[in-house]
Amino acid sequence: EIGGKMYKGVCLKSSSLNTNADDIPLGCHTYIPYMLWSFTDVHRIENMFKTVSNVGTHSCGGGCQRGGLCSNYHAIMSFTQASYNNHRWIHSGTFNWGPPHHHCWWWFGTHCRYYCQIGPGAIGVYACRMW
Repeated sequence: EIGGKMYKGVCLKSSSLNTNADDIPLGCHTYIPYMLWSFTDVHRIENMFKTVSNVGTHSCGGGCQRGGLCSNYHAIMSFTQASYNNHRWIHSGTFNWGPPHHHCWWWFGTHCRYYCQIGPGAIGVYACRMW
């Protein structure tokens, strides 16, 4: 687990996600701040918590995205650390940007879905109240 860092007035802590489940950092009382953050914020937070140097900003699109704009975990976001085609799980209560949909059938109109998987093999970022 990595120590906490402040971002725009929110205390953030991260943990390595080895399964498709939350791994809440020690001493973190999670909450979901309503912030309407953008992709710029996603990228800045990733830079704060990445553990390798060459993480790309490109998100998986089309058939490869495991994450999505979701609300089914306690994290505010998670991300993989590849040089290209990263998976991003983004909490819809904190961000107004979401990664490309997993699958869209454009010929039937807009019918898209996210897989909403937070891991495995990702860094989870949590907003924490320290009590």
